[in-house]
Amino acid sequence: MRSKKIEELLNGLEYSLIRGSPTTEISGIATHSETVKKGDAFLALKGERTHGAKYINSAIRNGAVAVLCEDPVEATEDVTFVRVKNLKDNLLGLLMKFYGNPSEEVHVAGITGTNGKTTTAFLIHNINTECGYKSILVSSVEVSINGEKQPALLTTPDTADLFRIFSQGKEKGCKNAVMEVTSIGLEKKRCDWVNFDIGIFTNITRDHLDFHKTFEDYRKAKVRFFKELLPSSKKRKKVAILNRDDPFWKEFIPEKGVEVITFSISDSSADVYAEKRLFSEDGIVADVKTPEGSLRIKSRLIGEHNLYNILSAISYGISRRLPQHSIVKGIEGLKGVPGRLEKVEIPKGSVFVDYAHTPDALLRVLKALKTITKERLIVLFGCGGDRDKGKRPEMGKVAYSFADMLFITSDNPRTEDPLKIIEDIMIGVEEAKRELRKEVICIVEPDRRKAIKMAVSSLREGDVLLIAGKGHERYQILKDRVIPFVDTEEVKKALEEMKR
Repeated sequence: MRSKKIEELLNGLEYSLIRGSPTTEISGIATHSETVKKGDAFLALKGERTHGAKYINSAIRNGAVAVLCEDPVEATEDVTFVRVKNLKDNLLGLLMKFYGNPSEEVHVAGITGTNGKTTTAFLIHNINTECGYKSILVSSVEVSINGEKQPALLTTPDTADLFRIFSQGKEKGCKNAVMEVTSIGLEKKRCDWVNFDIGIFTNITRDHLDFHKTFEDYRKAKVRFFKELLPSSKKRKKVAILNRDDPFWKEFIPEKGVEVITFSISDSSADVYAEKRLFSEDGIVADVKTPEGSLRIKSRLIGEHNLYNILSAISYGISRRLPQHSIVKGIEGLKGVPGRLEKVEIPKGSVFVDYAHTPDALLRVLKALKTITKERLIVLFGCGGDRDKGKRPEMGKVAYSFADMLFITSDNPRTEDPLKIIEDIMIGVEEAKRELRKEVICIVEPDRRKAIKMAVSSLREGDVLLIAGKGHERYQILKDRVIPFVDTEEVKKALEEMKR
């Protein structure tokens, strides 16, 4: 196991010992108390909303043997405390000193875009596994290191956690990695140190405007991955895989030193092109043209948006010249992704849970489900509090346009009043009602648990119910607390109550 003494780690920095010994040995570095392992040093850094000093006791309970801080703190526990000048500015240097750069010997693919990152990551991870490779998966759903899974705290982990993940992967002999790269992760430079071999652009539509403020700023954050991070990687061969059907795709073309591969379902000049495709409730069948020959794909994933994810994964395999049978088996072997059009078995009708929390994502999944709906398409969704308010009316309009019955409820209201969030959604609902001149039964129920029960109890044979917004999440964030909450489990609970 890797270890280093505190004095060795801090050599060359200005620091003062508050308590304990400078010869204390640490086996890892963490900046989140939840990710602390036994033997770690916990770095109590000041964040945007809170200060790491608040979580020192929690970190120590989880096994931290040393605490490094920039600001004065009270050393209340019997572990080593060190005050380090400019600790936050020196974070990357400390991580490099402790771990080296564990991404250098790993083939790394980074996926960025508004929608499709998680499913594409799972598809690529499946392809790598089918090839017999020991691999790392870093996604919003989970982290997997050679098959050993751990929960994901952030879609793109913070810098210290990402170093640990790659280091653990390296120790387990992983030579391949695929990771989601978010705009916020890029803006905060969490993965600037990673040497990427491949960058994949899925698409770009409105998202995270509470953080970026404008769509242009959001887009620039993602473009930076292809213009700066990928070209500056130390890897000899670098590839950009781009969705040619996205109207902004040309902005993502790197200027030099990077091979470009495009995929499409509408432009036959793309390198990877879906010549024929069939969508059904059983999945997707597609004939795909590639520079290495044609492939026939049969996938259990549903909808056109998932065909795009499949094409990006095929492009990945082709760019690496992986065996075509492994590419096909890897794609066909993925039965589904948690919270991504995840089907819940029920006696009558069909229920799908999806993470769609943007207007475009909701539009994509509703288009997919409309094609397999025999009777009514029932939609249940809400919008998150303390996030981009502008998307709320847009999502209301999209949902009303497709729904035969609509339930508007809470998502993660956070500090906002759930009824105020619903008011914002209803602006779009009323607009769609006027434009489409159709009447849809619209039920407002702020309590998500009650709304799900009402929606499930309304199902008839041939109906399809979409529960959107939270997907794989296992919690709900309310004003004063975080409660356990899983949409799929709430459906099952509703069914059990209906039997009584």
